[in-house]
Amino acid sequence: MFTPRGAGNPPAVRQDQVEPDQRRSARVYAGADRACSRPVLFDAVLLDRDGTLIEDVPFNGDPEKVRPVPGARVAV
Repeated sequence: MFTPRGAGNPPAVRQDQVEPDQRRSARVYAGADRACSRPVLFDAVLLDRDGTLIEDVPFNGDPEKVRPVPGARVAV
């Protein structure tokens, strides 16, 4: 849910993000900054399940059944 910025609402960019357009987090677990000489970054891609980028499998709860549609990798 989107909540517009205003009184009582947090800013749209988290405080641990260096750049406003950064979509990665170095906060893997408490103390990660002390365990590594540099931040650990993870990439994530969230896909919807309506057949736009992956094959539509109704009520799919099995990651093994996720298949990209032809051309999805190039498009993304």
